[in-house]
Amino acid sequence: MSRYFLRYCVVCLSWAGRCLLVSVLFLCLALLALRYWILPDIGNYRSDIAAAITRVAGQPVRIDVIQANWDGLRPHLSMQGVSVHDQQGHLVLIFPGIEGTVSWRSMLRGELNFHEIVIDRPALVTRRDTEGLLHIAGITLGGDRQESGFFDWLLRQRRLVVKQAIIYWQDDLRLGTVHYFESVNLLLQNRQGGKRHQFGLRAQSSGPLFSKVDIRGDLIGDSVQMLSAWQGRLFVQLQDFDLENWQEWMTLPADLTLKRGQGSVRAWMDVGAGNLSRWVADINLRKAAIHFAQHLSLLEIDHLYGRSGWSKTEDAQDTDEQWFVRDLSVELKDLPLAEPVAALWHVRNHKDGGTPEYRLQVEKFDLNVLTRLAANLPPENRLYKFLSEVSPRGTVKHVNLEWQGNWSEKSSLKANAAFSDLSVQSLDKYPAFSGASGIVNITETDGSLFLSSSNMELRKTQQPEEKLRLDTLIGRVDWKIAHGYETAQLKFNNIVFTSDAGNGALQGSYAFNGNLPGQIDLAGYLSQADIPLLGQYIAWVTDETVVNEINKAIISGQLHDTRFHVKGTLNSQSTDKKNRLSIRAETDIGNATIKTPGDWPEISGMAGYVSLQDSVLDISLSSANISGIKLQKFTLQSGDLHAEQPKIRIKGLAEGESGEIAALLRKADINQHISELLNQAEFSGKGRLQADVSLSVTQKEFSIARMQGRYQFMDNQINFDRYIPDFYQVNGSLVFTEASMTLEGVRAKVLGGPVEISSVSAPEGGMHITASGRADFDRFQSDRITTEPVNLSRLWTQFMRGSTDWRFGMDIEHNKASIVIESSLKGVGLTLPAPLSKTAAEVVPLRLEKYFTWPHDDHTRLRYGNIITAEFQRVHEAVHHYHPVRGIIRFGGRGVLPQNQITRIEGAVARLEWDQWRELFRRHAEVDVSIDHTARGLDNILTGPVQFDVRIGQLEFLSSYFNNAHLVIDKRDDVWQMQVSSREVAGKIDWHATSPQKVAARLSRLIMPKDAPEPALLQHSLDIPGNWPNVDIEADELIVDGVLLGQMKLSAVQKQNGWQVENLDIRHPDSTLQASGLWENHRPPYRVSSHIQLQSGNIGKFLKRHGYPARIARGEGAMTGDLEWVGKPFSINFPTLSGKLQFDARHGQFTELKPGIGRLLGVFDLKSLPRRLTLDFYDVFGKGFGFDKLGGHVAIQNGIASTDGLYIMGSSAELVLSGEWDLVNETQALNLKVFPSFGLVTPIAGIAAMIASGTLQDPFSRVLLNEYAITGSWNDPIVIRLDEEENQVRQRNHKP
Repeated sequence: MSRYFLRYCVVCLSWAGRCLLVSVLFLCLALLALRYWILPDIGNYRSDIAAAITRVAGQPVRIDVIQANWDGLRPHLSMQGVSVHDQQGHLVLIFPGIEGTVSWRSMLRGELNFHEIVIDRPALVTRRDTEGLLHIAGITLGGDRQESGFFDWLLRQRRLVVKQAIIYWQDDLRLGTVHYFESVNLLLQNRQGGKRHQFGLRAQSSGPLFSKVDIRGDLIGDSVQMLSAWQGRLFVQLQDFDLENWQEWMTLPADLTLKRGQGSVRAWMDVGAGNLSRWVADINLRKAAIHFAQHLSLLEIDHLYGRSGWSKTEDAQDTDEQWFVRDLSVELKDLPLAEPVAALWHVRNHKDGGTPEYRLQVEKFDLNVLTRLAANLPPENRLYKFLSEVSPRGTVKHVNLEWQGNWSEKSSLKANAAFSDLSVQSLDKYPAFSGASGIVNITETDGSLFLSSSNMELRKTQQPEEKLRLDTLIGRVDWKIAHGYETAQLKFNNIVFTSDAGNGALQGSYAFNGNLPGQIDLAGYLSQADIPLLGQYIAWVTDETVVNEINKAIISGQLHDTRFHVKGTLNSQSTDKKNRLSIRAETDIGNATIKTPGDWPEISGMAGYVSLQDSVLDISLSSANISGIKLQKFTLQSGDLHAEQPKIRIKGLAEGESGEIAALLRKADINQHISELLNQAEFSGKGRLQADVSLSVTQKEFSIARMQGRYQFMDNQINFDRYIPDFYQVNGSLVFTEASMTLEGVRAKVLGGPVEISSVSAPEGGMHITASGRADFDRFQSDRITTEPVNLSRLWTQFMRGSTDWRFGMDIEHNKASIVIESSLKGVGLTLPAPLSKTAAEVVPLRLEKYFTWPHDDHTRLRYGNIITAEFQRVHEAVHHYHPVRGIIRFGGRGVLPQNQITRIEGAVARLEWDQWRELFRRHAEVDVSIDHTARGLDNILTGPVQFDVRIGQLEFLSSYFNNAHLVIDKRDDVWQMQVSSREVAGKIDWHATSPQKVAARLSRLIMPKDAPEPALLQHSLDIPGNWPNVDIEADELIVDGVLLGQMKLSAVQKQNGWQVENLDIRHPDSTLQASGLWENHRPPYRVSSHIQLQSGNIGKFLKRHGYPARIARGEGAMTGDLEWVGKPFSINFPTLSGKLQFDARHGQFTELKPGIGRLLGVFDLKSLPRRLTLDFYDVFGKGFGFDKLGGHVAIQNGIASTDGLYIMGSSAELVLSGEWDLVNETQALNLKVFPSFGLVTPIAGIAAMIASGTLQDPFSRVLLNEYAITGSWNDPIVIRLDEEENQVRQRNHKP
């Protein structure tokens, strides 16, 4: 056997050696053929090689040039101009040059194989058609037309190198968008017989999608046609991508818009069975903005970076998918950079159709980011709605959620989480809170919460006052839920809290069942707390009615050692006491304040003990204050506070301000009459009160059911009314009940003297008050008369000196009251204006009576000796507001009240200083209005119609005296019709007081009255013009200083720019004066401007009538001009006088002249009108001088009158006057030139004027010219004739 086997082996080896020898010989022959036969003539085989490649690629391939050489033992081919076409003949791939080393495996496989292919700068066209199929170099991938022969052939090449390629990408599915890549470098290595493919690709993008891309892979697969069987790993990196430009390259939801964003990304992917089974990506994104829907706000991301991933595993029973993020940080706009977050989302789907299982794990997540994202993400599920309503804030340290099925179906749930600084908004019955930290464990039926929080707040609403703030909150809360969350039980286990408002502990339980009111059993202890905190706790656990009452009380203060227990039904509307909420509390209080409802004052500074046992309140205070009143031994006890009108009893001692005590009495509504007095009185000073008050409480106010007490005045001051002097240093007692008030031993000072006051209560409920005292007016006398008195008492008592006794009586009955004040005024001197002035020794009885009948009637009588009596009947409408019904004022004797609704003023009086009385009434009205802007002044006393029939021996009016005046006046509303008869004025005057005011007078006589000296009372009165009435006055005779000026007519109207005198006309047989002007009485400095024209047919008679006889004989002339000054229209202010006057007179003669020079005065100054300019040249002309013509103009500026050519032309000489007059100081500085007349025909006035001005030299030297200088005052002028030397010097100065 062994011999045959040995022989068989020898034979086999022999044949193997022969075959090897043949193979070696064949290989050598093939190498020799390639080297010396085929390769040198490789160009002849170009078409055969192109055809071979075409067969392999399945696409037409063309080779322009082919060359061959050796690369070691392998043939090396070099091809240029290689182009590839698609089936339609379109050029799809260009290879400028291909270098390839042929592999000897080509002989074994029967196809052309390369050991290495190097392609330099190729151009490749890739395209996606409208059906979504990919075409690369004309080869279709995907679909039924997939062509993979060429790619499979490339995958069988050992090594492929592509350098600096350009790839064109055309996307017909995206409206033909074209993009190209440059500097594409590819290295592909195929191992394991073309089954394992390792590659790396780098490229640069010329477009805005990204700047660089790096793709690497290690894949295992046989053919492109079997991609579903491929597996391996991929790596992709994009640099500097732009989200906005990716919008058109990606298929996104219709509402999703990528606005902007730049960044980079790199990803690792695992491929199995042709699909992704796992990927991990690192992303770095900046300044991104994404719009998820048009109605949502823009999501703006400043920075996002971190790692995310996804994986999918599958076995026979389940499919598991999970998403994760690690170290993911996000910085949203206007939010700080969040801490890196880690999260895992796991979903398990059972292949047998079981309920899906979900698990969510999160570490270090900022809920602020989640809330912001919820506002920008589309609301596709209930989770979004929940987040938008709750709006959570804070940090989740870790959370683990597990549930099955749909979240909204409340399937099996397990959760545990740790959180810090958590805050949420209120939702349904649950309040909002913030600053919570702790651990929570939750299932679908129960849970527990461990709290360890700092600076925590709880709120029912967004109102700041409705929140609880806790510095610390430590404790545990357990709960159980049943019946679909409709029933819940909460248990509070030793909840300890501290805050600025208080420190304490709570424990108890709370339960609710559906819509039924909740049940609470809560006990607690407060070591110290603010009362507002307790009110807020009660407000959180009680019904709205109690909350409103607490808010109305505005309670504040401190609690100490407080224990409370709240038990029962919350928000219960039941009247059953068993179901009513029970609140029991006991505490010590300090510095507490309670503001009761309505306008009752608050009680503050309370210190003591308070007990609340359900509806019964008991307060015992060692100290308290109410409106500044210090309370001692104060107790407050209540009945059932749940009663319809609870009763409260307050008892104690108090000491405080009398004004506050009076305020309490006003609120008490003790008695109608007493309340009326208290409403008109003001109190100041200290007092002591002892009171016992029972109150009845309603929902709107407190009312006093019973009250008794005593108040002791201690040096008080009482002001009953602005028309009644103040009472000061008041001492005594006020005893009061809810229905009466009595004065005991009251002493005070009033009007500077002592007074004793007492009262007696009448059996029927009335009261009689008496007072007697002595008034001392010297203490009211000020050093000077003031124009703005502080009060009405000071205004009137400044005119009183000395002291006198007085008596007061007041009776108050059920519906009426009376007051009587009497005094003889002996010892008092009155400096009031006439007729009320008197000396201290005179006895003038004064009696004032006032009778009130409630609610409206008022009757007043006044008697001042036998000088004046007055009586008024009025209707009381409000405080200090009366409607006059009728009245009588009589000078001398007693008048009778008229039957009609009218006020009569009648009688006779020796003297009436009306200007001063009018000023006093004005000041009284100013003070009255300053106290009460609704004060009515004399309208409170006088009716609308008033009738006067008064005879006055001397009337002081308009700063003038009118003697033996008889005034008959009928006033109806604002129209006064007056018939005046006096020594100075006689005629009828109508006065319309309504705007525009008007005076119309028709007088038979108007004698300018004598000026009255200005009294001290009027020296400081304001003198602001304001509107003047329209004037229409005619007087048959106008007499000034005993001179009859003639018949006068004056008309003037008030206009917007001032009081305009339309016409002033004074006519006499020998003269006529006409004037018009404007007084700017609305605009300071109240300037007057006028135009005057005076004409006289006989100047001599005119001057004689005005008191200047024998000055000028005969003559006629005129004076016209314009004048203005600052002041009033009927009194010229010479320091401000300015204007121009033109004089023109003729055919007169200066008679025996007196020394002096007159003063130019204005047309409106009727008293100074007749004064004229006069000169004395007696040393030149002797007894007189006849003139044919007198003329010239005078300019006046600020009281200085000047002229440069006033001339007087006569038959014997001509005079030229120039210089100035000082109208204020009555001085002059004049130059007079006198020229003799030689009967020349040429007007001598012109020559004289030229010589006077120096334009024409005097040809006759001193013979023709006499020159005089006139200086000094008007009453004592100095006239000096200039000497010859002065004339010669003057002539030399005029020579050229």
